Amino acid sequence: MTAGDRAAAALQLLVGRVEKTAELVGTRFPLYADPTDGHWTTTGRGSWTGGFWAGLLWLRARHTGSAADRSAASAATARLAPWIESDTAARGLIL
Repeated sequence: MTAGDRAAAALQLLVGRVEKTAELVGTRFPLYADPTDGHWTTTGRGSWTGGFWAGLLWLRARHTGSAADRSAASAATARLAPWIESDTAARGLIL
């Protein structure tokens, strides 16, 4: 297996995991999953994971080319808009 094959396989695993997580969290942002049962603790506001999650959704949309995936990524990004004007030192983590 070449390095390119390994990278493609890793990307496919990542995209699959994002798809499964998106199904489980719906319109909320995932924070962390219980390692025992996989249940996600989520937040509606994004917390510190919002930008990371939106970025993963964009990566999935880029990889699949799906209009539905682009829409999901765009919606997650839009839900972070209120944080742009937020006066917080952690804003860089959110976005």
